[in-house]
Amino acid sequence: MRCFFRPEAADRQAPAQPLNRELTRVATVGHLSARGMATEIGQIMRIILLAIVLLTAWSGVATAQSIERACLRSDRDARSRVLCGCIQDAANLTLSARDQKTAATFYRDPQKAQDLRQSPNRANRRFWDRYKEYAEVARTFCG
Repeated sequence: MRCFFRPEAADRQAPAQPLNRELTRVATVGHLSARGMATEIGQIMRIILLAIVLLTAWSGVATAQSIERACLRSDRDARSRVLCGCIQDAANLTLSARDQKTAATFYRDPQKAQDLRQSPNRANRRFWDRYKEYAEVARTFCG
């Protein structure tokens, strides 16, 4: 006697093969099977991910060390490679790359810092808050 909920092993296997062949035939698009399409999609995703990583790294390299370079080019007597490197490390901890580019311009044009600090613009006020935090970190670590 057959149990309604447990079909015999032979009954389970027989319809699976034609159904499996049908699924394979339906899933084949052009020259690719479902497995082949999944492989191609995986390769495309890896290429996209690699491109994102490279673009991100490249943009970071383009702006990296902007404060250190500006510090070394400044006319301040106390500048040194060690001090400017320390200041750059403080900037890396507290400022985004965009903020660092803005802060680096203060070495060439100190009036720009004053203008930005007194600006009523909300974005400039938020930048100035981040800049004060950076200055405090630099003061603490670099002396």
